[in-house]
Amino acid sequence: MLKEKFDHTLDMWISELQKFSFDELCRKPSITSWSMSQVCMHLLKETDFYFGQAKICALTDIDDDKKMSANAEKLFNDSELSDVIIEGPDTNTEFTLPESKKWLIKRFEKLKNDAEIIAGLISKTSFHGKTSHPGFGYFGAHDWFKFAEIHMRHHLRQQKRIALFLKSS
Repeated sequence: MLKEKFDHTLDMWISELQKFSFDELCRKPSITSWSMSQVCMHLLKETDFYFGQAKICALTDIDDDKKMSANAEKLFNDSELSDVIIEGPDTNTEFTLPESKKWLIKRFEKLKNDAEIIAGLISKTSFHGKTSHPGFGYFGAHDWFKFAEIHMRHHLRQQKRIALFLKSS
């Protein structure tokens, strides 16, 4: 079920990328906001990290007694992150631009394969390890996988705001 939800959210991203040219994907609504390609690069980087954490948790029992924070419990119960808009610095150079639109789509499609591998590992493991999330305490393998989907879905709201800008400019 979780893998299917992840794939559905990922397909939404891929579908949206198809609607715009590479130049549009690199256009920022304002000097302090991200372009759609920057959001995508953020998602790729973070999802790779989350899947790496899930793999660690699925292969060990380290920190299995640790807990997630109360805020994390609420996040998982609600199955969503808040819609707080954070403006970045004027330079906003945290992420390099992707090579092309095709490259972005291929990387998102690779996430589907990665998700398949991680979901399989999670379903078969007998380990219950946990690793620390910088703001939410400790997550197990299933939590990291679910968080990856929640995070990707959270940024769909940002993607919609950017898409509205692109369609109106």
